[in-house]
Amino acid sequence: PDRDARIYFPFDVVPPFEVPAAGKGLDATQEVLVIGQIPARGTFKVTHESSDGRHVIRRLLEEGSAPRLEFNGAPARLSAWREEYVYSDDRRVLERATRTSTMVVGVGEDSLEVTVSSDVAARKVATKDDSAALFAAVEALESIEAAMRARKPGGEIAPAVAKLESDVKGASHDALGRLASTHLAAYRETFETSDEGKLLRDLVGSPPPDFTLEDLEGKKRNFRDLIRGKVAYLTFWGVG
Repeated sequence: PDRDARIYFPFDVVPPFEVPAAGKGLDATQEVLVIGQIPARGTFKVTHESSDGRHVIRRLLEEGSAPRLEFNGAPARLSAWREEYVYSDDRRVLERATRTSTMVVGVGEDSLEVTVSSDVAARKVATKDDSAALFAAVEALESIEAAMRARKPGGEIAPAVAKLESDVKGASHDALGRLASTHLAAYRETFETSDEGKLLRDLVGSPPPDFTLEDLEGKKRNFRDLIRGKVAYLTFWGVG
């Protein structure tokens, strides 16, 4: 359980979505990362409340929206999502961030409900002038995350993670080292432990392969020519 908690611990201290003005709300189709890794797209309600010098921003999965996803090769759906961010007016800094998500996973003829919760509270607020070491660690973490987004091999990223963990050991911001280690473990589990994950690593962010097919009228159509300058959605189907 401790290993799973470290791998799937979701961590956002800034709302990763559009925030409406205070007193307003919005409904939007958005993508979230379930257990920090699996994308799921659904309809969410975002609200922004402000009173007594505090701002509370919430995002909740709309009733009736049940995004489909795949978890370890099994069909699943997101049944609940709630996250909340609390800021203070005085320094415009985060006081607390919480998130709870629930997904239902099919297991044979049965189903399993999985709920993951996180609750992060600020222990200390520092500016760049307050702590050069803290901001150096943040920059190191951002570099590590950029390497993951570029799909670098985990073995190439690991030394930077080990150095960050060593640099922040015993400091008030030592959580940054644990966060980097957590993300690296999740990255390796997702993209490097199975043939499917390795294929996904190579495909994500890469141009789709080109091909030419005949349309229903027998005219040849080239995929690249058709989608140039456009957003394309591919779906493959057949009858037989």
